[in-house]
Amino acid sequence: MREQWALHGGVDVPEVPGFCRVVDDFLTDAECAAWIAQAEAAGFGAASSDYPPSYRDNERLVQDDAATAKAWSARLAGVAPARLDADDGAWVLAGVNARIRTCRYLPGQQFRLHRDGVHHRGPDLRSRLTLLVYLDDGDAFGGGDTVFYAGGPATVPRELARVRPRRGRLLIFDHALWHAGAVVEHGVKRVVRSDVLYARDRDAGLTAPPAAETAPWTPGHQGYVWALARLHGEVVASGGRDTTIRLWRPDGRPLGTLVGHERSVLGLVPGGDGIVYSVSRDRTLRRWRWRDGVCEAARTLHDGAVLCLARGRDTAGAGLLATGGADGVVQVLRDPPAGARGVDATPRVVQTQQRHAGWVWDVAPLGEDAAEMGWVSVGEDGGVCIWDGRGPRARLTEPRPLRAVLPLPEREELLVGDVAGMIARWRKTAHGWTKVAVWAAHRASIRRLRSLGAGLFASTGEDRAVHVWSEHGGRPVASWCHDDFATDVLAAGARWLSAGYDGRIIDRAPWSSRREAA
Repeated sequence: MREQWALHGGVDVPEVPGFCRVVDDFLTDAECAAWIAQAEAAGFGAASSDYPPSYRDNERLVQDDAATAKAWSARLAGVAPARLDADDGAWVLAGVNARIRTCRYLPGQQFRLHRDGVHHRGPDLRSRLTLLVYLDDGDAFGGGDTVFYAGGPATVPRELARVRPRRGRLLIFDHALWHAGAVVEHGVKRVVRSDVLYARDRDAGLTAPPAAETAPWTPGHQGYVWALARLHGEVVASGGRDTTIRLWRPDGRPLGTLVGHERSVLGLVPGGDGIVYSVSRDRTLRRWRWRDGVCEAARTLHDGAVLCLARGRDTAGAGLLATGGADGVVQVLRDPPAGARGVDATPRVVQTQQRHAGWVWDVAPLGEDAAEMGWVSVGEDGGVCIWDGRGPRARLTEPRPLRAVLPLPEREELLVGDVAGMIARWRKTAHGWTKVAVWAAHRASIRRLRSLGAGLFASTGEDRAVHVWSEHGGRPVASWCHDDFATDVLAAGARWLSAGYDGRIIDRAPWSSRREAA
């Protein structure tokens, strides 16, 4: 291995901003063949349990392999930067993440434009670089290049550089770089990837001023913020990729942190007084007594990530919960009263149905009495499913995968948002549901539609924008931007709050944000 470094060395990829390097012969032909053999013997599974097919549709095998991680860490000496300086301080190389993923791409499969997420091991250990090794030579298949772009979905991406797969070739680059795995035209492409971990250099101190830690809504999540919820007493909860739920006072001062999930927290809703529910990529629903910091119930609900969570009521006023998952299933559960303890605090499933072919991205009650009015869910299959405890009521179809839904009960309308940034308005008539309007709301996929009250609703998108709209339509009445995908928004007292992939919670006074969207 050491002799090969002298022959081939590392080559920085031209034009790509940030660290990006190609090194040939990181693995030998024999090592690649052995890795392929063991992966094929272990078997690949679809990535659809954790990633939507409209985003990536390849197969993969996830393994924890500390020995391989240790061996690869030694080979990275002189290739990966020994030290990285960032806004949040100095970081030193700590090695390769033992969670190793082998991916197989068959003809027609690809990994669309994206940036890789940070793997967090705590406040002082996290991944900064992606490590990818091609196991097959590019001459054995068509397409499948790794392509780097300037800008993401918020712009028209401009290609910067293209790396052709070569057996044993290492590609190592900053997580923040926009890239894609081009469609495989014929043959089979296999790669193995992990992350390069860095530890905070405590001796070096922080480059950011200490005063930043005392600003509202700080210290925030490590990485993406997926979801927001307003709890009793104007308390705000946020859920993030770092697996935690953070609690905030109305002025943005931290109140506490709930720890228990093993993967990203994707959905939050309030229960009774002092209760908050959460769902996660770890496939569980959890019930928390947030004032005490206690998780009093947890149960696995789906055969994939639990993507969405909503709360409604039945005719008698008792609470109901609804979840949707990557398995296409929707579930309705009975919400125990706030004083329930022990086994009585565990929500009981009262309905389970396969509603979608693939990911259920959003679910919502159609009115105050969800048992009577029913529920609506939207999914990766482009379907809008309307259903109740007795079964399906209606199914509407959109031409593209859907990400968000917002019922407007008083108007007997539904708003749905899709992956192209379009919002469609459906209206209930004597003859059924009719689509009455469609407009381009965002320049990339919509992530959330939320009622703000007072005849207003908001949309968030992968173009980084948050728009506030009148329920009557027209142009946005207010807009602002995150530095990355905008994921959620809500009304909290006299403020509007939004969250995004930039890890920030933005606090806006209504009508102060009319010209802030880029």
